[in-house]
Amino acid sequence: MDFLDLLEAVVRETKPDFSKFSKPKSLSADLSEDRTGLDSLDMALVITVMGEIYQVPMDVLDKASDMRTVQDMKDFMEKHGKRIPETLEEAEGYIE
Repeated sequence: MDFLDLLEAVVRETKPDFSKFSKPKSLSADLSEDRTGLDSLDMALVITVMGEIYQVPMDVLDKASDMRTVQDMKDFMEKHGKRIPETLEEAEGYIE
């Protein structure tokens, strides 16, 4: 599954004004607000939804503070998650 596409799908679900989102072009892309258009609240929501998709325990998710790049987010979710979705469709099915 393409993690960049998953990130875009999650942002569509969580960001009220999706037009301000700039989809990262690579996993090494910076997640800062000036690069993505995601402010701290947007990022908190994205991380929470990603945590639901990957079944990351909430107490672990609460410690997710050092995600500077898309790769950092992907690695965190895969390391701490209890499931790793195979497809975008599967992942979207976990969004509540």
